Amino acid sequence: MKLFIGAMLLCAMALIMAPAEAQADEKINARCASEWAGDYRMQKYCRDKEATGKADVSRFVKKYGLTTGSEDTPQAAMLRNCSADWTDEFGPHWRMLAYCLKKQEDAYRTMQ
Repeated sequence: MKLFIGAMLLCAMALIMAPAEAQADEKINARCASEWAGDYRMQKYCRDKEATGKADVSRFVKKYGLTTGSEDTPQAAMLRNCSADWTDEFGPHWRMLAYCLKKQEDAYRTMQ
């Protein structure tokens, strides 16, 4: 299941750069509206943090050249595991996914 979710996220990452950007933004907006119903200041804050998280995840994917064929790398495993933990009905929770990847990457580096 984690492999499937990881592969789906890698595909989603490829779509981030495509016209699906508007759809990703709609999901971010829906997540933030759901979490902060009626509090527009917090909805804006949430949207800003999610957009930053999405950009951070995109940089991680590009940095390690992750594709659907890179399942055997430690970074692909990080992406798969974090994606499984931080994906819900709104799609990836970008801010938390980016945080998870950073913590995994930092831990991996200290172990080398």
